[in-house]
Amino acid sequence: LPPEKYLSALAWAEWGRPVPKTGAMLGDVLTFVRPGGGHVGIYVGEDATTFHVLGGNQSNAVNITRIEKGRLHAVRRPAYTIQPAN
Repeated sequence: LPPEKYLSALAWAEWGRPVPKTGAMLGDVLTFVRPGGGHVGIYVGEDATTFHVLGGNQSNAVNITRIEKGRLHAVRRPAYTIQPAN
């Protein structure tokens, strides 16, 4: 089930199972802080300095964008029956 306040990005920081910030895998939900609130998206990859995040309302579109690792607030994992390969 989604969090009670599912429209609040940072509410997703309490959803699913907690994962260490260095352990994000394909399909995990990442929450990020920003001035005035937060952002939430799905992990699809990373490079040395950014996470690659699938999300909605990223530059008024659904897309994959890069977000600085320093903004990461939490990593959460769905309760998979069969977890996707990373």
